[in-house]
Amino acid sequence: MSVRVKMPVILQRLTEGKIYLEAKAGTIKDILEELVFQYPDIEKKIFDDNKKIRSYIKLIYISNQNEQAVVEHKKFLQSSDRVNDGGVIRMLMPIAGG
Repeated sequence: MSVRVKMPVILQRLTEGKIYLEAKAGTIKDILEELVFQYPDIEKKIFDDNKKIRSYIKLIYISNQNEQAVVEHKKFLQSSDRVNDGGVIRMLMPIAGG
């Protein structure tokens, strides 16, 4: 099985318009690296030059695929946190405007 990552709208143009991407279960860093392997153009948006997840990217684990659970069970994930098969992660990125 795999985990699903819901991509922010701002990155969907780099993922062929896909809202959800799939990767093997593992640590957050492993999952994101697999997504970068599938879609190399997202690398600079997700990782800095030291291969660390950019500080402004927030990842939320959604345990039951019901996104309303985010409101009640919000937990920002760290790069070493593990997500098991069937898990869903929502990636959040700030959007600036003026």
